[in-house]
Amino acid sequence: MVGACVSLNTCTLAAIPGVTAPVRGAIPKTTITETSQYTGTIARSPVPGASFAASTIYTATITLTPKAGFTLFGVGTNFFTVAGATATNAADSGVITAVFPATGTPPASSGG
Repeated sequence: MVGACVSLNTCTLAAIPGVTAPVRGAIPKTTITETSQYTGTIARSPVPGASFAASTIYTATITLTPKAGFTLFGVGTNFFTVAGATATNAADSGVITAVFPATGTPPASSGG
């Protein structure tokens, strides 16, 4: 067999599921919720420890991997969305930058 042409569908699911906004004390996720079209990983900056810190603006870099039969070719600039964040991506790219608002402030001490 010399080679076969394969028809690929452009990913059309704009809203990336499973990327939660950082909340002080919450544990960060490292993967998105898998869809029928793609999977993905999440890297945070600054890198949180075991949980998100107070009063911090976090950026998530989400890297999507298309599933069999799908491609990112044809995806428009700033096509993808992330709940609670300002998201950007280049055309034909599955690398999304999502900037979230600052996490909450630490509770005030009671001063006892």
